[in-house]
Amino acid sequence: MVIQLKFKLLLFWLHNCTQIYMKKIDLTYIVDDDEIILYLAEKLIKKNSFCNRIEKFSSGKKAIERLKFALDVGENVPDVILFDLNMPEMNGWHFIEELNQLANANNIPTFIFTSSIDPVDIEKSYTYNNVLGYIPKPLTTLKLDKMLRLMDGDDLINNGRMKYYTYRDLRVNGII
Repeated sequence: MVIQLKFKLLLFWLHNCTQIYMKKIDLTYIVDDDEIILYLAEKLIKKNSFCNRIEKFSSGKKAIERLKFALDVGENVPDVILFDLNMPEMNGWHFIEELNQLANANNIPTFIFTSSIDPVDIEKSYTYNNVLGYIPKPLTTLKLDKMLRLMDGDDLINNGRMKYYTYRDLRVNGII
């Protein structure tokens, strides 16, 4: 009888106390020139119910044009943007500069999603207020969870930012 009660209490705790209730994301933009990365990121995001809708862009220029159109016609803007740094036509730094010039778009949470682990790039990412994190590829469920917690205001993760300084830090924190 006591064991059954403990078991029921454990089940209750697991069901009610371990679930993460976070803001539901409607629209996510993914900006990367690699079609395979776009495909894999979309599959992982859908599998984990990260958001309701995904729009993929093969260049920063196309994403900025789409965002400008959405703002002009009153469509929903993305709740979050993941973008690569190393892209032709418009690199990630130019993309974030263009994004920050758009009225009503400069407060969209963004995450740098890149293969670069250059400390200069990581440090530069801290200079942009709307860049909440620097996420080395590949995208994982753990990284999606950390992104959700940061967007939900969880300041327990490095003062509200995903900060990784060295390759070793990335390994130790389970990011790569």
